[in-house]
Amino acid sequence: MGLFSKLLFKMLPKVDGMVTYSNLLLMYDNLDSPLEETYTPEIKSFLKMLPLRINFIVVILCVQGEVRLKCNLKEYKLQPNGLIVLPSGTKAEAMELADDSKVIVIVLPDQTYAPPASIHNSIYSMENFTAPFNIKLENTEVQSGIGVYRLLKAALQGDPDKVNADLVKSYMLLLGGIAAVGFQRWKLSNRKQKVSNKEQIYKDFLYQLSEEYREFRDVSHYAQNAGLSPKYFASVIYDASGHHPLDIIKEQVINDAKSLLQKGKSVGEVCDILHFSSQSQFTSYFKAAVGVPPREFMKIL
Repeated sequence: MGLFSKLLFKMLPKVDGMVTYSNLLLMYDNLDSPLEETYTPEIKSFLKMLPLRINFIVVILCVQGEVRLKCNLKEYKLQPNGLIVLPSGTKAEAMELADDSKVIVIVLPDQTYAPPASIHNSIYSMENFTAPFNIKLENTEVQSGIGVYRLLKAALQGDPDKVNADLVKSYMLLLGGIAAVGFQRWKLSNRKQKVSNKEQIYKDFLYQLSEEYREFRDVSHYAQNAGLSPKYFASVIYDASGHHPLDIIKEQVINDAKSLLQKGKSVGEVCDILHFSSQSQFTSYFKAAVGVPPREFMKIL
């Protein structure tokens, strides 16, 4: 099974604008500051470490501007009032923020403060989500959420002795309830939208690829899983995405190879991790995609 290197909660950078509670909750925002003041070199260096598989829940609310993410081979674009939830296990591949962006980010290392399943009977327990989902909130919901967020942040920045788990859970319950209203609309909207068979095949392909690309790079493997001939499978994926499946597979493999090399892995180690039969085969594959062999790529890092 192909896995990105894991990103642990304790590995997150600590910068101005962040507030934590008992290693169970992290909050970050730039609501009151220009992005350049909080989008520090530490955060930029951290984002260059991607792709990584996160082992915590991340909630991102775009209040202003635009946020672009790539997770599990899928691209997401958040605009004002857009909210996305990244479950634990998500492969985070890239994140970009527009210069005028204002965001709120909440990180939850476990289920302690995640919204329970009972909120308005409309949001499942976070442990039931296996893929990112994004929703659009109403202006009133966003303003209510910001108000609750500010109250919780102020409490955590104040006297620590006056903050206990029940208080934090109460605030998180309120935030979860606000998000649940938007989530309910998202569910109803999804039910009304018929997903074509081609889109479902493409979605299943991306999921299987994210789990197996280190072992299988041939289109026939994924076509067989879909019960289709390689030729027809390729046409389905192209119709759904505009890309040939072989190019999608190659992009995933090369991105992982680059990341491994950037993290100090040797060419031989990367070759083994990605299940190439020999270093020469890996070098040829890498050079054809990148333009230079992996050893040359390492010199320009």
